[in-house]
Amino acid sequence: MIYSFEASQWFFYHGLKIILILIFGLSFYYLIKVTSQVFFKNIIKGLSDKLKPKEEEKRRLRMILHVVNRITGTILFIVVALMVIAELGLDITPLLAGAGIAGLAISFGAQTLIKDVINGLFIILEGQFSLGEIIKIGEIEGQVVDFNLRRLVIKNSEGFLYYIPNSEIKIVANKSRK
Repeated sequence: MIYSFEASQWFFYHGLKIILILIFGLSFYYLIKVTSQVFFKNIIKGLSDKLKPKEEEKRRLRMILHVVNRITGTILFIVVALMVIAELGLDITPLLAGAGIAGLAISFGAQTLIKDVINGLFIILEGQFSLGEIIKIGEIEGQVVDFNLRRLVIKNSEGFLYYIPNSEIKIVANKSRK
């Protein structure tokens, strides 16, 4: 009987706290997601009223929205997971120290990937080129057939595909825009 009393006491104190942490975490995530969607829809609507944006500009804003939602969701997941682990009575100090060391090691190893993603974000924000446009990067000239945060794919006149990491894109000549 003592064991069941302790278990029920633990559940009512810690279990309910864990459930509330999960509910608030999910609620906060959906609040941020809905707010960012409304915000970007209002931006697109404002642009539509004034400038008649191209489909590429709308797609660029959607990609930014997707990136914001992913980053927010990941950060929120980590915070909620740490709160739940702490509520279970485990010491999260070694986890945080280990995560710091692992983050440092990963950041050294992933410098190029981070450069690719940051350059990709700037290319999207600046609208340097769009799918289907003819561009020249260094000695490579061709049509943009794919682009994401990590790399660009160009198809030249001979049909060859060139995969260029975004961190390698320094100077872009856009031959479709004059």
